Amino acid sequence: MQFSPRPGSLPGVRGGQLACFFLVLALVPSTLPAYITELSEDDVNEAYRIGQRHDQSTTKFFADYELTFREPIPGTHVSRISVRTPFCAVALNSYLKGAMYPAFQARADYAKQPYGFAAVVDVLAALPAALTPEDMANPEGHFWSQFKVELSQEGSIPAHFAVSRAEYQQYRNQPTIVGGELYLEYDIREVASKLTHVRVTGPGGSSASADFDLDALR
Repeated sequence: MQFSPRPGSLPGVRGGQLACFFLVLALVPSTLPAYITELSEDDVNEAYRIGQRHDQSTTKFFADYELTFREPIPGTHVSRISVRTPFCAVALNSYLKGAMYPAFQARADYAKQPYGFAAVVDVLAALPAALTPEDMANPEGHFWSQFKVELSQEGSIPAHFAVSRAEYQQYRNQPTIVGGELYLEYDIREVASKLTHVRVTGPGGSSASADFDLDALR
């Protein structure tokens, strides 16, 4: 948490110098970092600790990277749209793997395969077609071919990698497919630190969208 100093309490600044100080301060460009494309070891350690907390601060952190719809958008079946920066991906990996996942392994994993920038779409499977694990696991199969995902800033940015999976719930003691997740990865050099728009068009022709200000994320 950052605290603003009280007027007059700045060391070495007195009287009329105070107004001059704030004028100079206003002219200095912000040094707040954009979302981090290449993580240092300190960055990985910080993201790792966020994921390991499993408390309200962790929940609040992830909430900034996703938009969850209370009811799936009609015609799209979209229940959530998320983005994942490299920092967020390290935190999420730490969160999912839990206390048995050591910090040194998180650093080694990132060094071996740095994360890119990703968009993630979660959908509910309330579609008439029969669903199979094989089809849901194929991002170019029948199920996912009914969806179009566009990530854009000043223009559209193409994904260079996609992977998908089915999501299950127990129904009458049997695992039943209730939805799916589509993960799209982008060349991180093409994603700038600015407002990013994700639009998902579903099989019904309707669309769901979410905006993320990467300047405000890590």
